[in-house]
Amino acid sequence: ITFNASTYTYNVSVPYTKSSTKITATTNNGSATLALNGVAGTSGTPSADIILAAGATTAETVTVTAQNGTNKKKKDLRS
Repeated sequence: ITFNASTYTYNVSVPYTKSSTKITATTNNGSATLALNGVAGTSGTPSADIILAAGATTAETVTVTAQNGTNKKKKDLRS
């Protein structure tokens, strides 16, 4: 998925047989930081495995914080 600045929620289709996935988020600014569900991550590096339960909705939130430490944008992914 390529994030759009004005879109905050994304629905992702995952094959029923898929039991886990990873998210690789990349910031546009090298000084910005990111977190997946509150856990700090590194831009361009895959997350730890995210366990998917068949038939259930999984929600993950990517938060990007600007270099000033104040401005934040959240993106919600639902599968």
